[in-house]
Amino acid sequence: MAGLHPLVLSAYGSDLNGTTLPNHDPRLLKQKAEAIARCDLFIADSEDILALASQMAGRELHSLLLPIGINTQTFRPGYETQASEWRSALGIPEIGTIILSPRIIRPNYRHDKIMKAFCIAVRNGGINAYIIFKKYSSDKTYIDEILAVASQQGMLERVRVIDEVPYEHLPVLYSMADFAVNFPAMDAFPVTFLECCACELPILSNRLPSYSSNGMSRYLRFVDGDDEYALSRQLVSMCNEVSDSSRMREARAYVIHHFDESVFSAELTSAYRHLLKSAQLIK
Repeated sequence: MAGLHPLVLSAYGSDLNGTTLPNHDPRLLKQKAEAIARCDLFIADSEDILALASQMAGRELHSLLLPIGINTQTFRPGYETQASEWRSALGIPEIGTIILSPRIIRPNYRHDKIMKAFCIAVRNGGINAYIIFKKYSSDKTYIDEILAVASQQGMLERVRVIDEVPYEHLPVLYSMADFAVNFPAMDAFPVTFLECCACELPILSNRLPSYSSNGMSRYLRFVDGDDEYALSRQLVSMCNEVSDSSRMREARAYVIHHFDESVFSAELTSAYRHLLKSAQLIK
């Protein structure tokens, strides 16, 4: 409203996905729409968020599809020694398959469904697996609910909830796991996908609109269904399959080429310079 230009907005998925929910504050929705309509450049990490923003603004936006880049020298395969030490410290046998649920523990990410699916997979699928959840500004009540599911099913000894892992140590966590699982109700494009693929860690996920962005869907394994039973069948399948290492090496090469932090920085800088030139603020 102050009329400052050029104005650039970046949106998290939750900023806009939440506007589609029936209980979203209509006043806040109006404010978001007005802000987006006034911007000169709108940045988001998935095509569906860009489309939703244009719909809210009532016009086609000047936009940029740009996921946050990662350091692909830090996020890489390896770290076997540290991963083995972490595994031992967590009391997970060497022969057990480790499933990692890497997203923040909040109801939107449906860790309760992941836990139910895991319990069904172990009980009915006969897999020797362990699952790790990672705390990160998490809801303790929700964590207790998740653990209660495991306790009721007699699976608590196969569950590990670890404290927040420093960013630079995340590759060790990915190296320790056999594959990652992701099952949110709604989402933007997660940087977690880039981190996992850079570390050559396979990903099992439900299919959401934002996941078709950025050419990464070919490297994801999708669940055929949206309930814990469909997820459990895929968990069993992933545990019993031999990992396709060549496919994950290809995924890493794709991330290095398109989403290394240096590429992100160059694209963002280029977008800003073009915007300033258009506004005749620089030559």
